[in-house]
Amino acid sequence: MEFPASDQEYHINSNWTAPSGSGIDGEIAYNPATRAVDINISASYGIPGLAHELTHGAQFDRGQTDLKADGSGRGYLHDLTDEVSAFKRQFAINKKSVLNIDVAYVRGLHPTYQTMPSTSLTTGSYLHSIFMAHRIINPKVSYYPGTTLKYRDSKKTVFTGFVSK
Repeated sequence: MEFPASDQEYHINSNWTAPSGSGIDGEIAYNPATRAVDINISASYGIPGLAHELTHGAQFDRGQTDLKADGSGRGYLHDLTDEVSAFKRQFAINKKSVLNIDVAYVRGLHPTYQTMPSTSLTTGSYLHSIFMAHRIINPKVSYYPGTTLKYRDSKKTVFTGFVSK
């Protein structure tokens, strides 16, 4: 995992408490007050969990994922390929096999993953690809016009509520 030279500030909180009943031990989120990306892990998540969340931070920095600007979580670019990479890094540090970690495996780990696209989505993805990937999982997802535009080219119109690199 490599963080390229970046102007994005990151804050690591290793004593984070997950929302009750969420079943999660870590997250990354944009902090609108500080304009930093917060990497939050519970005390029990440990170094492997930190590696998992740092992987998401690096993905954000490379334009492979986005975050909601209000700080409430991940955006349209968060997909199962992001999670597969993060779990592989986490399991490698735990000295567990990473051979069976794929989209099907990750989809079964948490209810949140069941509604995530399995296609790799980035800031270079076309709107058509992004919305179709989401509609396959959830037909109620709105479809936006301008499908010949890429995510990064429509940032100021369609994705105003999201933060990306």
